[in-house]
Amino acid sequence: MPASLTEMLVRCRNDEKALYLYYYLQQKRGESIIIFCNAITATRRLNSLLDFLKIKNYCLHSKMQQRQRLKNLEKFKRGVNEIEAGVDTSAILVCTDVAARGLDIPYVGNVLHYQCPWNAEIYVHRCGRTARVGRDGECLALLAPEDNKAFKGICQVLKKTEDDLQMFDVKYSVLEKIKPLIDQAKVIEKSV
Repeated sequence: MPASLTEMLVRCRNDEKALYLYYYLQQKRGESIIIFCNAITATRRLNSLLDFLKIKNYCLHSKMQQRQRLKNLEKFKRGVNEIEAGVDTSAILVCTDVAARGLDIPYVGNVLHYQCPWNAEIYVHRCGRTARVGRDGECLALLAPEDNKAFKGICQVLKKTEDDLQMFDVKYSVLEKIKPLIDQAKVIEKSV
């Protein structure tokens, strides 16, 4: 891992991950973010939820037609480049691990592990999408109790302890204010 990468985590329940994601996105407005999920269904659900919340994002997974994948990837890259040029925009890519390797987007600022990767190799590849070419980057893992075993295994392989990672600073008073919005959005998104 590059020295310019800040690794963070948040402990939450699985049903709270969308709330913490929304909170994180609000903190990172005007920045580029890749959100990784383990499953296509989770990727589609998050893409739909963010669309419902009026948060512009692009989806990328292996079940999409190649043409659509390339189109979404190009739109994301354009957003990243616009941020780099000082344009007040954001660039969010919601994807599976199909995007964890081989993408050359040098200025991505943030990676969010919405679902805990299965192993250390995937974790390293996901984190490797940021903190490139000597730049700073940040990755955040949203960890539910069911992620403990996998994340401990990742830490063990990488010779880290959870104490080596920062806890993401959360203002719980703000979280409480946005919770009803996210709860309602999840209900409506499921019904669509």
